Amino acid sequence: MSELDRKWNQIQEAGPDLGVRNLFSFAHGAAEAGTHAAEIAEAYRIAIELQDRDPDSPTHGNFRWYRKNETPQDLNAVEFCTAVGVLTWNEYRERLSDTARDLLEDILRMNAIGIRGHKVLVTYTNIFLKKSWNSIALGEALQMDDLAQEGYELFEEWCDYTAANGFHEYLSPTYYSVDLDSLEKIACRAGRTIERDS
Repeated sequence: MSELDRKWNQIQEAGPDLGVRNLFSFAHGAAEAGTHAAEIAEAYRIAIELQDRDPDSPTHGNFRWYRKNETPQDLNAVEFCTAVGVLTWNEYRERLSDTARDLLEDILRMNAIGIRGHKVLVTYTNIFLKKSWNSIALGEALQMDDLAQEGYELFEEWCDYTAANGFHEYLSPTYYSVDLDSLEKIACRAGRTIERDS
C-alpha cells in the first residue's frame, strides 16, 4: 500500500476527528504524484462540507478545523487550507480532473471571503504573514487584483512593524518554520519584484 493509499484510508476512517488540513495535504500530494484522481475530487467535496458557506455567518468562507466541530472555531483554518490549496492550483491544476479543478477553484474563491473576514493583528506574526502570502497568492492566481493588493499592503505593514519592534509573538520559536515558509513564498513566488527583493 502506498503512502497516499494510507493517507486516504486514514481520511475515510477518521470519522468526527477528520481534520480539514488533511484533505488539502492529501490532494496536493496526490496531484503531485499524478494519481488518485477520484479521491482528490472526493477530498475537495468533503472540504466543501466543512466550509461555512452561509453568507450571513461571521465565519463565512472559513472551515471547521475538525468534522466534529459544529462551526468554525479556529479561524486560522482558512489560512492553512489556502496555503496548500493555492499551491496545488498554481503547480498541479493541469493534472487534476475537470471535476477536481472546478471544486478547488470554487473552494479557493470562497476562501478569499474567509481570508478577508479573518481579522489578524500584526503582532500575531506567523498568521499575519500567512494571511499576507495567501492574499497575494490567491489574488494573483485567480486574477483578484484587489485581494493581491491587500496582501502586499499587509506585508508592507508587517515589514514596517517588525523593523521598528522586532518579532512580537508568544512562543516565537515554535512558529519560526511557519514564518519562514510564508516569507520564502513571498520571496520566491510573489508577482511583484520589490517584495521578492525586500
